[in-house]
Amino acid sequence: MIIPVRRAVTLLELVVAILVIAVLIGLTLGAIQRVRTAALQTQSTNNLRQISLGLHSFYSANADKISKLPTSAPNVRSFTGASLFSQILNFTAPNARVPIKEPWTREASDVYNDPYIAVYLSPADPSFAANIGAGPTRRKISYSYNLIPFDGSMTFPFTIQDGTSSTLAFAERYWYTSHSYTINESEHRIHCSIDWDELLAEPGFTAPRRATFADKVLRDVYPVSNGRGQSTGSDLVQYVPLPAGIPFAVRPPVHDSWCDRLQTPHPAGLPVAMFDGSVRTLHPNIAEHVFWGLVTPAGGEVLGDY
Repeated sequence: MIIPVRRAVTLLELVVAILVIAVLIGLTLGAIQRVRTAALQTQSTNNLRQISLGLHSFYSANADKISKLPTSAPNVRSFTGASLFSQILNFTAPNARVPIKEPWTREASDVYNDPYIAVYLSPADPSFAANIGAGPTRRKISYSYNLIPFDGSMTFPFTIQDGTSSTLAFAERYWYTSHSYTINESEHRIHCSIDWDELLAEPGFTAPRRATFADKVLRDVYPVSNGRGQSTGSDLVQYVPLPAGIPFAVRPPVHDSWCDRLQTPHPAGLPVAMFDGSVRTLHPNIAEHVFWGLVTPAGGEVLGDY
């Protein structure tokens, strides 16, 4: 008996094979995306770690003191000192060759001709692709420092009375944010970008602002005695943190992000650096009072685990 040889597959077999391949591709792409997301967050935390090491090296080189920093003093809305990121740049990116003695004089240096400092750029920051029109920031940065302990000047570690492991020094944020707010029934559109060496202290339409958070002068969301956040300024506009009670946004669209608070592109939470040099990720559901307790350097809060 001669058994006929089948030289082709049936339609059902072809469909099953395609479905199996599609499932395998789906699983592989999901795993690749998870690995990519974790790699981007790792790179950002490495940047924060390098920035923290640069800060500690700067302390050591300057008798544990930092001076001539921007201030949150009432009615002070103009440049009063040097950006913290500019002062520590010789330690975070030594090849930039920024003048050490007086960076606030804007002496000519290579870094102003090539202003993009890799350690100051988060690879996951989605706002780099934003079209902000005329007058964009030249020295982009994806991180900001906590102005409360760095207000005007500080002496390390004596300024950090709550403990260096319990106080935020740096946090990741979008380089560019955009959102509307209303004053006296009139809508204002704010487009904010930040600059690691920006001298301006007042945000405006496509205007750079200093790379800070919890900055009262810039009407940031800010901790107050009752544990709520608020925004202060001459217009007395009051803000509170996001509706969920969290003072930073996780993966918000660039067109729907606020310049008065922090943002993170990472689903796991907000990468931050503490004053002791450690780097960690704050969970998206962190309690609001715990976050503000980490922001204040001398609040005396008992935070517990976070």
